[in-house]
Amino acid sequence: MAKRRTRRWRKKYEAAFYIVDALRQLKPPEDISVSDWAQKYRMLDAKTAAMPGPWRNEKTPYLTEIMNELNNYETEEIVFCKCTQVGGTEAELNMLGYIIQQDAAPSMVVYPSDKLGESISENRIKPMLKASPTLRERYYELRSQKMEMQFDGMYLTISGANSPSSLASRAIKYLFLDEVDKYPGASKKEADPISLARERTKTFANRNHTFTVAQFEQIVAFDGDDAMQKKWRAFCRKTDIKTDDYSTVLQTIKVFLEKPFTAAVEGGLCTEKWSASTGRWYLECAELDENPS
Repeated sequence: MAKRRTRRWRKKYEAAFYIVDALRQLKPPEDISVSDWAQKYRMLDAKTAAMPGPWRNEKTPYLTEIMNELNNYETEEIVFCKCTQVGGTEAELNMLGYIIQQDAAPSMVVYPSDKLGESISENRIKPMLKASPTLRERYYELRSQKMEMQFDGMYLTISGANSPSSLASRAIKYLFLDEVDKYPGASKKEADPISLARERTKTFANRNHTFTVAQFEQIVAFDGDDAMQKKWRAFCRKTDIKTDDYSTVLQTIKVFLEKPFTAAVEGGLCTEKWSASTGRWYLECAELDENPS
């Protein structure tokens, strides 16, 4: 005769609100990219989107890799050169939504003017927060203002590049600069808005290098710069470098600097002849004579 199975009911444990809140804070974020987050959580509202409803990456596949670059810990700066109405602002909003839900940290968005910032806040950012349930529950609407929104574990500042005071006195981890070609220039008393905004990120500097568009353009234009080529050839002559291969050159420079750097740290003097062809110093670095005769 078959045994009759009895179903056991487990009584749900009613935890205090402070325990629930602590457990929620300890819960790790999802292992998810920005584009996957947008596909899963982002809702487009009828007020700002021609096709309201869930976000679909297949509608704008060219934005996927740009958005996912925010997840790359080696990336310090993302530059998006585009024409109008290709989804740049929506990609930016997806990144903001990801930050709010997955990596809450102080953030700032800078627009060319305060007036444009207020309009974007009211007509683009707020509708996104209210349309997406996971963002709505983290948004403290009663404590928020148009130009500074409060969330669970972070705040979002919206500034105008025409107001230097709005770019000061804040520590920011994520910085978004929108429509930079319309920013005003530096004044007699203040630096340019981009430099002022970037100063806000120093507290949360969590990566080891910074690359700018200007630096990249200098590297690209290196071959056509006669002055730089002249300096490079002079450097090659001084160090006996016989090749233009950059990997060989960089390795030579590393070996070349090792001896004088060690001598400097140890209080020594290094004046011996160096040969790049053999990759070594002819003589050892001498000790520095503190009491010359």
